[in-house]
Amino acid sequence: MNQAPYQCQCIDCRSELASAIAQEHRMINQLVRMLNEKQRRQFVGLLAKQAGYGGIQRMAQITGLHRATIARGQGELEEAQAEEGRIRRQGGGRQLIEKKSRSYCPS
Repeated sequence: MNQAPYQCQCIDCRSELASAIAQEHRMINQLVRMLNEKQRRQFVGLLAKQAGYGGIQRMAQITGLHRATIARGQGELEEAQAEEGRIRRQGGGRQLIEKKSRSYCPS
């Protein structure tokens, strides 16, 4: 990964590079750069959710990820929370023989 981390485009980072907020945004972007695609979506989605109203737009500005990507990450986190305790997603696994074969007739 020779690519430099994304440069935040928020007003705080553009006006004062040494501020605590700018430093926090740089650290977020350094971490995001190390994650794989799914982890990146979910991590930034979590940060956006924690930020509350306008969080998706704010995180898009900080990380350079598209708003739809961040929203997808939030959805993945909510889905994972709803399926807690499951190994596979709903509908995963082998089909029941009754569904698989229409000619099956239990005695």
